[in-house]
Amino acid sequence: MYLIDTNIFLEVLLGRKNKDESISLFRMIERGEVKAFTTSFVIHSIEVIMDNFKKVNELKIFLEVVTEFKGLEIYSTDIEDEISAIDMMKKGLDFDNA
Repeated sequence: MYLIDTNIFLEVLLGRKNKDESISLFRMIERGEVKAFTTSFVIHSIEVIMDNFKKVNELKIFLEVVTEFKGLEIYSTDIEDEISAIDMMKKGLDFDNA
């Protein structure tokens, strides 16, 4: 199982240098060949970034498509999870990776 963070999605959405590798991974997740998860925080971060880049149409398409990926689970965090993430930050992890 893979954790898909914000940057992996942004590789594709913003046409970055590793987009081809990310596309290959997403195709496997879409078909359910690979299991992966992400968080609602990651999705929200993508929404903010895409809005900043004025890519609202692309954002809407992304949101419609990503929910259809057979192998992707979107985990919603609660306050206790956020507190745990802060505790992990104390161990040197970035907040978005904790």
